Amino acid sequence: MKQNRSFHCLWVGQSMANLGDSFFILAMVTLIYQMTGLTLVAALFPLFRVIAVSMSGTVAPLLFGRFHLQRILFISQASQTVLLAVVVALVFVGGKIEGMVPLLLVLTFVISFLDGWTTPTRNALVPRLVEDGELVEANSLLSTMDQIALLTGWSVGGGILSVMSEAELLSLTWILFAVSTVSTLFIKDRSKVEPKRSSGRWNQIKSGWVNIWNSPAVRIVTAIDLLIVLGAGIWTGAVILVFVNQVLHKGAFWWGIINTGYFAGTMVAGFVILSISKWVSKHIVASMAIGLTGMVLFTFSFSFTTLPWLALTLITLLGPMFQIRRVAQQTILQRNTTNETYPEIASAHYTMLNILYAVSVLLMGYVTDVLGVRYVYWITTVFYILCLILIPQLHRLIKAQPQSSKESR
Repeated sequence: MKQNRSFHCLWVGQSMANLGDSFFILAMVTLIYQMTGLTLVAALFPLFRVIAVSMSGTVAPLLFGRFHLQRILFISQASQTVLLAVVVALVFVGGKIEGMVPLLLVLTFVISFLDGWTTPTRNALVPRLVEDGELVEANSLLSTMDQIALLTGWSVGGGILSVMSEAELLSLTWILFAVSTVSTLFIKDRSKVEPKRSSGRWNQIKSGWVNIWNSPAVRIVTAIDLLIVLGAGIWTGAVILVFVNQVLHKGAFWWGIINTGYFAGTMVAGFVILSISKWVSKHIVASMAIGLTGMVLFTFSFSFTTLPWLALTLITLLGPMFQIRRVAQQTILQRNTTNETYPEIASAHYTMLNILYAVSVLLMGYVTDVLGVRYVYWITTVFYILCLILIPQLHRLIKAQPQSSKESR
């Protein structure tokens, strides 16, 4: 894979886009809050993004039936780059005029809608650009860079905002997106898979959902992912802040350290998985089981700790467990689908995860307020245990058809 220019361009381009996306969110939330002085209006920003991405994922199969994946990725990145230029121009010219907020929210919605095509398209391109034995390594590289972009974006972005304006940070975001757009031009899909239109738009839209349901292995993997995302709200900044304040009796300093610990653990795990990628590739379900077992043990233990240093240790150890589970699960999905059906499946999968994540944030916030913060970690531990219960069945299905997805590649 070291000589695979197409994958490297995908990797670098998406890393730049993810970093730019973090800067964009940080700059826009800060800007909108300063324009209005209202937390509620600033909170509309992430809500708009979730709605837009979910809508985008629903109609993405119409594009998959018409265009090549590389072209869809280029259209998405190029269009976002153009709209970001408009945002930058508006902010530079208009300053912090409150009347611009509706227009900025509309532009954010459109940019997020276009961004909704990016992740499923990227994930569908991976098995077309690398060999089967390199999937674990490729997925680990992409996942690790995703985490680095998230951590760097928020930490470095906050530092950048202390020395430059929101408009200047948005300009830097535009540069990153421009680099990402150019990188897509050098991606060559050699799978020779041609877009195939199905009989009718409705059939195209529902194709991914139908394929998920009709494939037992994919259906189980999707169920596991949905259960995990249903509990993902416990790792949002707001819930962790409550845990730090009420259970650890610490302030914002420890809140920041514990948040950083999770991302640090995830990044380190990414490099570890790269070094053992061949083992993970051969024992893909076992790797997923290891990750889930660690998630159960460390999450349950985290809920009982009252020592800040122990909480930091546990959440840092959780990072590798999430990472190995995520990489293994992504590889299983890619191996148990075909190049023809995976784009639609990835799109439906991504749409479900986004919708359920929004539900999780609201649900876990509600449970935290009503029952207490420890309860959300106990509930999520139950979700993880349910995932583990599904692993033996997944193993039997994959063992029965280990290479079913390769026949058409």
